[in-house]
Amino acid sequence: MRVSLVSPLTIGLSAREASEKAYGDAPLGVLTLAAVARASGFGVDVFDLDHLSHVTRPERFVEECAERIAGGDVIGLGTICDSYPLTMRLAREIRRRRPEAFLVLGGPQATVTDVAALRAAPEIDAVARGEAERILPALLRAVETGGDLAGVPGLTYRKGGAVARTAEAPLILDLDEIPDPAWDLDLI
Repeated sequence: MRVSLVSPLTIGLSAREASEKAYGDAPLGVLTLAAVARASGFGVDVFDLDHLSHVTRPERFVEECAERIAGGDVIGLGTICDSYPLTMRLAREIRRRRPEAFLVLGGPQATVTDVAALRAAPEIDAVARGEAERILPALLRAVETGGDLAGVPGLTYRKGGAVARTAEAPLILDLDEIPDPAWDLDLI
């Protein structure tokens, strides 16, 4: 099973803002999640929307990004407030291209709006709330085996026609439990 992890867009799409971006800033959170997924035995691709904003046409940003990202069986989209509407447009386009893929949101915006996000966006299958380093491996195993998502801590998901929430995932108190970021992965 292949996993696509996508960092949220943190810069504007205008030419002025893109040219002023301090290029080369690695999306640390997504690279850490990539290391966690890889350590759990899954193939991972990492997509940095800031980088993609430099190599796509602004007027076709959503379509061109979705084309690149839609190869994963599980697609994790990071969220922040500023680019949340764009992330949701991207999710709709990915769903259109890959209806069978499992789409999960993560990050601060999705964490605080988890139930509302699922109610408003039928293209999203689940929201990982809080620190995803413990949530992601359990979620990937459940999706891969067709297992019950009710056993995945920190998850908000669709169950029948309703939205269900599992108990919070335990906090990570010892950062040494987390693998080093997957610096070796090529950012796409």
